[in-house]
Amino acid sequence: MDKKEQILHYYRVDGLSLREISRRVGLNRKTVTRYVREYEDSIKVDPEEGLDMCLASKPKYPSRNVERTRLTDPVCAEIEYWLQENAKRRQTGMRKQCLKKQDIHRALIEKGFDISYSSVCKYKKAVYAQQTAAAKEKGESNCPLYAIGHDANHTKIWDLKDMDADHVTAWSKGGSTDIENCQMLC
Repeated sequence: MDKKEQILHYYRVDGLSLREISRRVGLNRKTVTRYVREYEDSIKVDPEEGLDMCLASKPKYPSRNVERTRLTDPVCAEIEYWLQENAKRRQTGMRKQCLKKQDIHRALIEKGFDISYSSVCKYKKAVYAQQTAAAKEKGESNCPLYAIGHDANHTKIWDLKDMDADHVTAWSKGGSTDIENCQMLC
């Protein structure tokens, strides 16, 4: 028996309270109340077919009108800055001082940017995917530093966690902060 049918059976036939029905069915009392009110409204509209209409209707959920925040140039520039800082720290042997994606997100929030953690992750993944696809097509490493070499790593495809984003043309020299001007370095 469907939960909605079970709720209406307990309400109509057994005459149980909404609280007892919610305990037996294992649903929130507000959900049970919504189903019962929907049933009562459908009975008022059409007494003969109201029950069938109520059971056949799909649940309606309120839609959210949330505006999606876009990755703007200042946000991308700030993410790039932190990723470059991480690359510098790795080169100088300060691996433990590198910021994780969560830390970068927290720094962005502290600076007043309205951005989600998933947007930071998506930005880094988008750059990685673009660079890795191009490297596989050429048959070389997705890290430009190893791709030009002749050692064993010149065809290695690095994982995303082993790479950091960097500007092709430096931001300080007028380079834009977008995917076209970004490269992932190992």
